[in-house]
Amino acid sequence: MMINRLAPRPQRLGELIDLVNCLPLPNTGEFHLLNPVRIEADLAGDFDASRAVKLVARRLRRLDLPRALGDLLRPRKTDVWAKDIEAWRRWQGLYAARASLYAIPEVVREQQAGSKVRGWAVNLPSLGLDSGFRFFYVDADGFLGEDKDLFSRIVATEDIKADRIKVCPECNRVFWAGRIKMVACPPPRTCANNRRVKRSRIERALREAHRELEAKKRSRITKRAKTVPKR
Repeated sequence: MMINRLAPRPQRLGELIDLVNCLPLPNTGEFHLLNPVRIEADLAGDFDASRAVKLVARRLRRLDLPRALGDLLRPRKTDVWAKDIEAWRRWQGLYAARASLYAIPEVVREQQAGSKVRGWAVNLPSLGLDSGFRFFYVDADGFLGEDKDLFSRIVATEDIKADRIKVCPECNRVFWAGRIKMVACPPPRTCANNRRVKRSRIERALREAHRELEAKKRSRITKRAKTVPKR
């Protein structure tokens, strides 16, 4: 028997989920990365970093998030051209992280159904992102390393149960299921309550339909009993 224990949300993963849920969604008329990056002087024509940062910043103000998360949006370099490249890389990382977070519940469902699937690949070009650049560095000790994206760094530093990452059917946002049986966003969002209200309305409608059907059956039986001649 599976015990429905409460599992605390990993801190860095939780912060990433909150940030990813603030990203502009496609097909909403909001800013979205539609064109692959071009390392050219007219990069700003493809990527309006300031507009994107302002949009997400407005959404982040509604969340109680550490100030350090703002570093994901603010390039550190002073050179304007380098700023655009840096900002683009950070946005690539956020959209790639969102793609992974949305892929995880599907992989878990397939595994629970008996599939042998064990992973997924984030197809950046299909997201309107450029995947042609890999970034490497030499650390302070002279060793070569790869600049991993945000999601990779979090996975490497926290123990994360894949079946706790779910997508809410009410608002289509990613959330951490503190209890394994949770299927919708927990409070303070109202998704779980909205789902219960919808379910109760459906159940009430089914009960009403069943009562009406039973009443019609009784009515037909009564009418037939009246028409049958007594012996």
